Amino acid sequence: MLSDGNPQIAILGELDFPINRYLVSELNHSYDIHIIGTKSRLTRKIKKLIMVVKQNKLSGTLYYLIEKYKENFFLNKLVKSQKIFTSTPSRTYLFVENSQELINHFTSNQYKFIILGRSGIVSNRVLVAANCKFVNVHPAKLPEYRGYAEPAHAIKDGRFDLIGSTVHWVDEGIDSGSVVDWQPFLISDSKDLSHLLSNVRFNGFVKLISLIKNTNFTALVGETQQTRYPLCKMLDWETRKLINKNLKD
Repeated sequence: MLSDGNPQIAILGELDFPINRYLVSELNHSYDIHIIGTKSRLTRKIKKLIMVVKQNKLSGTLYYLIEKYKENFFLNKLVKSQKIFTSTPSRTYLFVENSQELINHFTSNQYKFIILGRSGIVSNRVLVAANCKFVNVHPAKLPEYRGYAEPAHAIKDGRFDLIGSTVHWVDEGIDSGSVVDWQPFLISDSKDLSHLLSNVRFNGFVKLISLIKNTNFTALVGETQQTRYPLCKMLDWETRKLINKNLKD
């Protein structure tokens, strides 16, 4: 049960993102947690689908969709393996991403900090309205791998030392905020890229939870990203298939 007077925090992102359940279970004894679900605008969904189809053709698009399903499947297994107690946030909301309604909500509700749980790009207007820090777990090393980056990009470059998750504060750029911490990951037991990505992502959130519990979290400044690397693009499915084959061998 939540005790009176706990500071309010929010988790902003997809309502069905498995890790958000884990966050609530781990943090609800110290914080009054609000889940703020976001719905993608139809135009953004269509643009992303067009981008995937153009890059991967029909067979590659099917491969991409299967990988996304498998990642969620593995994330669910990881969350269940923690044997968490069923916990519910004190409040749950649902808004269209970056909408005026979301901005109004943040204007009228004060949070200590906000965790991004697969939220997509948060607009600067939303960041300003919330008037608190936003934190994200990026499933790749920053500043080297921004944008559509994941472990596959580091593997493609032969940089196995850069596989892992970065905890960083969010600013108006894309994956450009100050780096709070870095959680490396060894790929030795990975079955394929979706399995690897789910483990990297999950371990990053474990690191985030540890920081929240064991430090004066909002006082952490982080390290400014001095070098601005170009944004990573989604890898084509032929490259992903080759990496998957090598992981299984």
